[in-house]
Amino acid sequence: MSIYQSEEELDRLLVQLKGLLIKYESHSSSAQSDKYAEGILIYERAKCAETAYIKEIEKLQQQSKESHNLRLQDKQKILNELKLKLDHLKTLVESNQEKLSDKHLDSSLPYSNKLIVWGNEIQDKTQDSINRIRDLTIDSEKIGADVTTDLEQQNESLNRIRVTIHGVDENLATAKSTVKSIATAILKDKCTIILVVTIILLIVSISLCIYFFRDIKT
Repeated sequence: MSIYQSEEELDRLLVQLKGLLIKYESHSSSAQSDKYAEGILIYERAKCAETAYIKEIEKLQQQSKESHNLRLQDKQKILNELKLKLDHLKTLVESNQEKLSDKHLDSSLPYSNKLIVWGNEIQDKTQDSINRIRDLTIDSEKIGADVTTDLEQQNESLNRIRVTIHGVDENLATAKSTVKSIATAILKDKCTIILVVTIILLIVSISLCIYFFRDIKT
């Protein structure tokens, strides 16, 4: 799992847990029990995702590691706040179960038997929550696979852009070299022309001098 996949998984679970705990105080006792059973499972999965994210951070270079550590601290703060809400929800659920047990159970039953009945009810609710979590996990894995595919495609696009930019740099370097060669050739041609003209002028001058000297002698 890549660093971005582990971070995305942790973010998704935080959002899921946060949404689950919205206004939990105003829900019915049955709904609170369901929310707590489901919430504790999401919390444990979030802790596992947190551990996976930390392991991926440790593999990074120092600069990237510092950036991800800051983001991790923000996520841990949110997770701790949600855990406090989950603990408060737990106290409400326990209080509801005690009231329900006292109301519906045979008062002659020993307290240990009441706990067994209460535990069975919690187990049934927890199993339902596990089934819901399993379905959510399957959906999230599909979403995660789609996200991973998108990231890979974006990475390939970036690599193609880098290759294109590298090719442009090479073309620019070649063009500069060609222009430099042309300029050098032009300069050499100018020097050659000047030299030829100078030689021609020199020959003409010498010829004129010889001609004038002959006229003078004659």
